[in-house]
Amino acid sequence: MTGARAWTITDRTGGPLDEILDLVRASFPAAVVPRLVGTWPADDDNIFWVELDGVEVQIDSGDGGSVPFTVEGNAPGSRLDTSDVNAAAHQVMQLLSTGRP
Repeated sequence: MTGARAWTITDRTGGPLDEILDLVRASFPAAVVPRLVGTWPADDDNIFWVELDGVEVQIDSGDGGSVPFTVEGNAPGSRLDTSDVNAAAHQVMQLLSTGRP
């Protein structure tokens, strides 16, 4: 993915996004997590993807991995806006499993 770097299990935001990624990685150890790398100061670097077997799920967070979260895949109706860590993690895992909500 252009403009992104791998976000490893030891990389931490310091916010609740870490919990979401920990939950997802526990269920899907083969998942890869790239993070957007901003080129310009105005670029939003709080965008992460979780990729597994050709399925890509995007997670947007607040600064430093804080709430709120937006989780969405490519399927219509897959978007979830939430401040709940478990709901966000469940949506990511559901989308990875099925490619749809």
